[in-house]
Amino acid sequence: MDAAVTLQRTRSQKRSLLPGRTEPIRFEVELICIASVSIYLTIWALVFRHLSYGTSTRDLSLADGEQLDHWSFLESFYFGMVTLTTVGYGNYAPADTTCSRMLGMLFIWCNVVVTSSLVAVLGGCVQREVERLASATICTSSSSSRKVLMLQHFSSLMAVVLLLAVLYHKLEEDKSLLDGFYFATVTLSTVGYGREAPSHDLMKVVMIPMLLFGVALVGNMASSLAENFKAFFESTALARRHRIAISFPTLLAASLGGGLVFRSLGEEAWSLHECLYFGAMTITTVGYGDYAPVSTREQKVFAIIFIWLSVTMLTVLLMFIGEVGEFSRLTLRKHLRSALLQRLLDAGVPMGGVVLFGILHILGMLTFSCLESWNLTDSLYFTTVTLSTVGYGDIVPMTESGRKMAVGFALVGVPCFASVVSALSAAMTGHLVQKLELADD
Repeated sequence: MDAAVTLQRTRSQKRSLLPGRTEPIRFEVELICIASVSIYLTIWALVFRHLSYGTSTRDLSLADGEQLDHWSFLESFYFGMVTLTTVGYGNYAPADTTCSRMLGMLFIWCNVVVTSSLVAVLGGCVQREVERLASATICTSSSSSRKVLMLQHFSSLMAVVLLLAVLYHKLEEDKSLLDGFYFATVTLSTVGYGREAPSHDLMKVVMIPMLLFGVALVGNMASSLAENFKAFFESTALARRHRIAISFPTLLAASLGGGLVFRSLGEEAWSLHECLYFGAMTITTVGYGDYAPVSTREQKVFAIIFIWLSVTMLTVLLMFIGEVGEFSRLTLRKHLRSALLQRLLDAGVPMGGVVLFGILHILGMLTFSCLESWNLTDSLYFTTVTLSTVGYGDIVPMTESGRKMAVGFALVGVPCFASVVSALSAAMTGHLVQKLELADD
């Protein structure tokens, strides 16, 4: 059989833009989703612009303690996009008021629960176009169609990384090409330390579409790598519970090991718990920015490698947790008497995950309030920013006990929370696309 035909059939069998769909999403539906995301961000940009008076920033062009007047619309829209993609550099963050932080939490919750459905459609659109363009340039006589698809993802991602690196090097003052690659890695992985962040207006404009496109590419690439790792673990006949039992200690060891390597390569006098704290915030892509590897070139090079490995490790863990979540959903469905709850489970809503969502927020709010002497609003805000991996860094734990709690909270809470959001997003996306297609008919 012709190799190109074989590859195309493999794509149509293995690639589905949404769970349970075998046909591509209509172009009209994609346009509606793009317009919806734009309108959504515009509304929130106007809200945060109104609330931004006196907002503190970590913009390196400002003196310590200097405050901004109201953000411009570009700055507000840029802040919305950085939050939507969970990059969260922290150079723009909600004002230090109860109202702003409550609205900031609402914005994040809307992003991870509702808007992720629209963004999932955009990610599918990006995936389709990347495959279409790459198929014209990549040789289809490869021994494995999976390798061809992996090469497509990798080449597209590297092109975006190179473009971001060059733009950052050219548009920002006194930034080397290495700084550009470091910035591109920190951005596309959504770690977003904030030590390297756009300050030029043109760079902020460029970042708005590049963030959505680039983060979607990283998600596709990480998913492809994770599927390969998952297939390897399944071939070892390792039970589900054993896979997760191995994954969490692996993340812990990688966090500590990564932190120790960064300390040895730089000038920081981090303690053991600070190394673990930095490594955990990097692996989970929270990246507050209070600890960041910027003192030496060697640290930045290692950071680029460590971050990409971390993204893959986290994606594999999310797949394992998702398997357990699906098993729990089927078990609950057998024992539940409530017709309403059964309909929700049939629709793909992870009821156990929704309960876990509430428990994690309550636990984080109470724990960090006690450990850091924060009020309940600030503690809940910090919990939301951490679990969503936005990680602005405007509030960070200052005590040793608080940092240790943050390590455990990130390594356990972030993967569990992300798995819940992924299941909710998949369920809502399928329902949303179905409604839009019916309305279009």
